Amino acid sequence: MMNKSGAMNKSGATNRTGRSTIGTTLIAGAIVAGSIMMPQTALAAEGETNHADTGSQATLSRSITTAGDAQKLAGVPAAQQKADAAAATLQQARQALDKAKAERQKTAQALRDEQQRHDAAKRRLDAAQEAQRKAQENYDKSSDPQAKEQAQKAVDDAAAAVKAAKDKLSRAQAAVDEARQQAENAATRLAAAQAAQAQAQADRDKAQKAVDDAQKALGIPEGLTKELDAAKQAQAQAKQRQQQAGAKEQAANKEVASKQTASDKAAAAATAAKQDADAKKQDADTAAERQKQGAPGFFKSLGLDSAVAVYSDSKVAGKSWMKLGEASSATSLDNMVKAGAVMKETNDIRKSIGLKELGYNAEIAAWAQVIADYNAFDGGFGHDFVPSPGSQNLAWGYDDPLDGWYYEEKKIWDSGNHDYMETGHYQNIINPNSTAIGNAVASGTGIIRVDSQNFSFRLNADMTVDEYNTKLAAYISSLKNAGSIYQTAKKKADEAAATAKTAADELAKAKTAAAAATKERESADNALAAADKRLAAAQKAYDDAVAANADKSEALKQAQQALADAQAALAKTTQALDAAQQSADAAAKTLSDKQKTAEQSEAAVKQAQQRYDQAVAAQQALDPETAKAALDKANAELKDAEDAYRQAETALADRKSADDAAKAALDKAQRDYDAASKAKADADRVLADAKAAAARLEAAAKGGTTLGTDKSATKSDTKKQAANGRGLARTGADATLPLSVMAIAALAGAGCVFVRVHDRRERSRA
Repeated sequence: MMNKSGAMNKSGATNRTGRSTIGTTLIAGAIVAGSIMMPQTALAAEGETNHADTGSQATLSRSITTAGDAQKLAGVPAAQQKADAAAATLQQARQALDKAKAERQKTAQALRDEQQRHDAAKRRLDAAQEAQRKAQENYDKSSDPQAKEQAQKAVDDAAAAVKAAKDKLSRAQAAVDEARQQAENAATRLAAAQAAQAQAQADRDKAQKAVDDAQKALGIPEGLTKELDAAKQAQAQAKQRQQQAGAKEQAANKEVASKQTASDKAAAAATAAKQDADAKKQDADTAAERQKQGAPGFFKSLGLDSAVAVYSDSKVAGKSWMKLGEASSATSLDNMVKAGAVMKETNDIRKSIGLKELGYNAEIAAWAQVIADYNAFDGGFGHDFVPSPGSQNLAWGYDDPLDGWYYEEKKIWDSGNHDYMETGHYQNIINPNSTAIGNAVASGTGIIRVDSQNFSFRLNADMTVDEYNTKLAAYISSLKNAGSIYQTAKKKADEAAATAKTAADELAKAKTAAAAATKERESADNALAAADKRLAAAQKAYDDAVAANADKSEALKQAQQALADAQAALAKTTQALDAAQQSADAAAKTLSDKQKTAEQSEAAVKQAQQRYDQAVAAQQALDPETAKAALDKANAELKDAEDAYRQAETALADRKSADDAAKAALDKAQRDYDAASKAKADADRVLADAKAAAARLEAAAKGGTTLGTDKSATKSDTKKQAANGRGLARTGADATLPLSVMAIAALAGAGCVFVRVHDRRERSRA
């Protein structure tokens, strides 16, 4: 029964002192049947009762005699067992994960290898398909005389090219031999010139020594001799400077001339480019109008005035049925293209039966346009405006009028019916007396196509039909692309103007440099004049001193003459050496150039031979038996390649499936490992908690202290354990019983649920 204080004991009485004397009787009364849940956690849930209980302490001291008892009470063995099991599970999961990783690496590598084999099989298949296509093409051509004729021509042309290349190589090799001989001869001459120059230098040095000795014997003052030598040296240097300055001036003037030519050329090109751009701009501005003009604009652009005059003829101008330039009119550019195709087909027919091709005449073509519009736009029906002399064909509703004009009537002709009323169109086409042709087509929305074809027996052609088609296509393109053509021309004009400016700038720089060179040369001229004057004075002083010793001057004069002769000889040999060096250099360059030409000729021979071999192979491939054998081989190789590719496709799919399975297994192994890692961490944490509880039990039993003296700590622990579900609250009881009582109850071997035990004094304060 419950008393007013809220505490309950077995007898129903309360202790007046307000302290709970917990003993064996209280323990027995508080125990109910069951099993203790997570005792190690429950032991840690002490918190509300924080008074020391000396009776419980004594009981605890008697119950815990070893560390093992405390560990058992705290549930350490069970926790250890679970931690060990978790570790073993984690180890197995790790091994399984490592195995799955290794297997995935294996399947991934196998997949990559298989992909490479698959790619190789695909390349083989592509090559086999191309080879089969080529073999089929050769087989088809093997029965075509024209293809064989073309192949033979290709072989003949290639053979001629090989012969020409070999002839050129032979000439190039002969030129190399000749150049090599000339280079060797030049080298020999150079060596001789070098030896002669060396000997002349030695002779000059000897003559100079003789002059020096004669001067000493003559007794001429040393100062005069030194001044003369210095004046000679100064004069030589001034002359050299003057020569160099003159050469520089000459080169500068040459550069001016070159830059002047380049500038003039660039200026002319810029002017021409601007004029072209201006014309293209005018074309662009008038392109839309000329597009609308149709045939008159085209004929006018070619200067075909007789054709242009047709549209102003009194029988044509102002007629409502003449739809000049309109889309459906025969004068539209698009319909003129259609007319060109019919003329080309007509010429192909004439050529196939041995007749000459007819040229295009713009005037009869213009009249063909008139009769086409006349019939298409209700001007009338039937023939009119026929060339004289000449003939005319008309057709209505044909996609290709030659189907009616030629092929249908040819059947009638071939049947023996040569009546002009039945086969007149056919006869007009094959008439050998025709000299020119002009077609027209009126075609468009809302009208039946009308084709007209004029033949002249007198007029000459303005151009071939192929030229007409080419020029018409270019004209149409120029109209459609007039804007871009103008922009291109403008860009070229701008570039040409920039080039001209650059050239003009370079010319100005060259002129400036030339003026500076002239100034430098003039300065060198003045310096040379001063040096000459100094030398003349020194020479006079020297000569006067020599004259004063006339009896000894003869030997000096002879020595000086010998020196002058030696110096002249040295100058001559030096000049010869320079010429020999230039000749040797030129010969060496010629040899190098000839060798390069020979190498190029040799490469050309190899290329020509390769083309010849290819032409021969292509010709041989057109042999029926060879072509059939090659086709059979290509078909067999294609089948093998297709089979191999299908096998590669299957193998690749299998490897892909195996890799997917390995990836799935790896993912599962990773999940199992992660779960085992978490379980291991949880088990280690529980074990650590149990060991900590055991340590507190053992310390409490030995040290005589209560187990829950830190209120803040035990309350915090209680909250944490309640939060993660490991507290005693999981059984439905309140985890506030002192740890000492729980421990004793655990020693009794019974599972239990504890009720609150409060101090009466604390309860009354509530």
